[in-house]
Amino acid sequence: MPVILLMNHLRKIYSACSPRFFRNFLSQAYHCEEQWNERLSSALLSQVNFDELNNELLKAFSASAKVTPVDFDIYVNKMTDENHLIDFEEIINRFRRSPSTAFVLPSSQHAVIRALVKLNKSDLLMKMLNDRLNYGIFLDSYTSCLLMDMFLKGNNYQDAAKCAIQLMLQEDFGSDLSKSLAMYSCFLYLFNPSTEPWNPFPKPVIEEPEEEVKVRVDYIREPYFDDHFDLENPQHLIGKTFAYANLDGSGSYELSLQLLGWTLYEKFNNLKEVLKVILDTKTPIYDEIFEKVFEMVSSSNSENKDNILDCLSKVKHSGKLLENSIEQKMKEDIENAVKNFEKKYIDTQTKLYKEWQSERETLVKEQVKSLEKLKKLKEIEEKKKQLQEKENHLFFFEKEEKWLLQAEKNEQLLKELMDKIPKYEKKQMEKKDDSYLPPEMPTNR
Repeated sequence: MPVILLMNHLRKIYSACSPRFFRNFLSQAYHCEEQWNERLSSALLSQVNFDELNNELLKAFSASAKVTPVDFDIYVNKMTDENHLIDFEEIINRFRRSPSTAFVLPSSQHAVIRALVKLNKSDLLMKMLNDRLNYGIFLDSYTSCLLMDMFLKGNNYQDAAKCAIQLMLQEDFGSDLSKSLAMYSCFLYLFNPSTEPWNPFPKPVIEEPEEEVKVRVDYIREPYFDDHFDLENPQHLIGKTFAYANLDGSGSYELSLQLLGWTLYEKFNNLKEVLKVILDTKTPIYDEIFEKVFEMVSSSNSENKDNILDCLSKVKHSGKLLENSIEQKMKEDIENAVKNFEKKYIDTQTKLYKEWQSERETLVKEQVKSLEKLKKLKEIEEKKKQLQEKENHLFFFEKEEKWLLQAEKNEQLLKELMDKIPKYEKKQMEKKDDSYLPPEMPTNR
């Protein structure tokens, strides 16, 4: 027995000290850098002056003018300068709050993610991804894999886990590739916690006034916690990601991660249900996960603590604990998924880039035609106005009677409108008229 314990201990030490930085999941070809950069040499984007466009969009938002989705798309696709980062964030935020955001192009969100990755602004990217209401940036299967792979290779487990959490919040883990990367990202962050703050941009704390201030409101908003988008505790977020990603599984791997997930999420009733399934089906559980769960439950304040510990003891005494490394299992899942999905993702994304470029050019042409049409209509209206004025001037005496009748009708219409005004409003209008004092003219000496 001591020999088994020693080997188990050595295995864990080797796993903990293994050079993870040599991992090579997705190839460089997956990044599609060359295909993505082709957009900048297109006839459309190559002619755009980014500085001028940046200023024009800021002016448009300040004047509450309309910014079309294609204008916004061109802007984010041209973003390569770190000096415009503040304006970049502001324009994304303002576009998100404009009516045009309902028609945002799929290439725009991809371009925002690419731009921030290129500028190495992962903190700002995580801020935008987490604030969906104000920025409207969402991950898809391709970008989630791209980011998680990049963060894992850079040993940035915290941001990799945040990307995995976004998939959980969107309730769509995508393919086996994005799901397996999500599980590995959360696992590495959990067992290698970061010293960096979870949220580098915390919400400002509003100081309570010293004196009691009463404010009249239409109604009192009752506090509500949806237990999903309102989650802020990293442990709960990672736990829910583990649990929800493996709900449909019944094997050792899936049940182990469910066990870990519900424990982190502090949903002990769900934890009891999973333990019951494990005991009934006699499914083996990964030893390292079992130890982590046992440790967390022992230090918890749950009412079901004793009952859960009793179930965990039964699992342990049943001898159904796997000494295999769950991390190795995760790596194997990722490698298999890469073989099955990487080329498919590359081909799909390359095709999408061409479609986005074609769609952008088509929309610009349509927008130019629309602007030319509006310009011509405006010119026609101006010409009609000039002709009407000329006609009135030439036929003044012939139409004099008609204009006099029109003046009488206008007076009658004004009288009817005045009769509809309430008396108290009329009095207020009369008071305003009475209060008017004409300016005194200086007398000549």
